[in-house]
Amino acid sequence: MLNRLIHHAKRVLPIILLMVAFLWFSGEFIMRSLPQNISQNLEINIIDPIKNITTSCSSLEEEIKKDQECRWSLSCRLSRNEQVAYEERKINFEKFCTTE
Repeated sequence: MLNRLIHHAKRVLPIILLMVAFLWFSGEFIMRSLPQNISQNLEINIIDPIKNITTSCSSLEEEIKKDQECRWSLSCRLSRNEQVAYEERKINFEKFCTTE
């Protein structure tokens, strides 16, 4: 019985992973092609609650502190991509980790 379960899992798991990867990569395109009000609705009602659950506030806060220390250091410069990531971390921290 267990042997049969493992055999079926080996056949089904790659298919499931391919489907998840396809949806992951096509999700950005789908969100951009939807009308603005629908994409905002999806973001508010589905994406934000999931991000709220999955966001690790302590690690996010540590990364923000490291970035801020680097910002004020003369020997450290943040690249444009690092600056964008820093701004996104700040926005996510303010959105999901601050209590009101």
